[in-house]
Amino acid sequence: MKRKRKRKHPGRKFFISLLALLLCILFAVCAFFGVQGYQMYQKAIEEKTISERVDEIRYMEGFTPYSELPECYINATISVEDRRFKTHGGIDLIGHWPCCMDGYPGAVFRGGRQHHYTAACQKSALYAG
Repeated sequence: MKRKRKRKHPGRKFFISLLALLLCILFAVCAFFGVQGYQMYQKAIEEKTISERVDEIRYMEGFTPYSELPECYINATISVEDRRFKTHGGIDLIGHWPCCMDGYPGAVFRGGRQHHYTAACQKSALYAG
């Protein structure tokens, strides 16, 4: 007894080609912004190294080392600044997305909170110049 061969869906090849094209475009966009971000980082480091920036902040009047901050203050800051802090492993890609988009004219991606800068936005602003 012969088995009937399944007919392939007529749009399957088109769908796979479209998916491959979209993945290539996504890769190109990520590569473009990755290279652009790295170049911005290199330019910022040439102007002033990270250790120089850290020392500059440490010697500012009113600087308090982390070890001297009360636990309730740390927890309050985390709850306000980054509600996903304990789940993203140190890099909050979802939180960085709006910060990346802030540099474009007319970009309002955070529900009207255009000037509410979290630590992620401050880092982006630091390296943007």
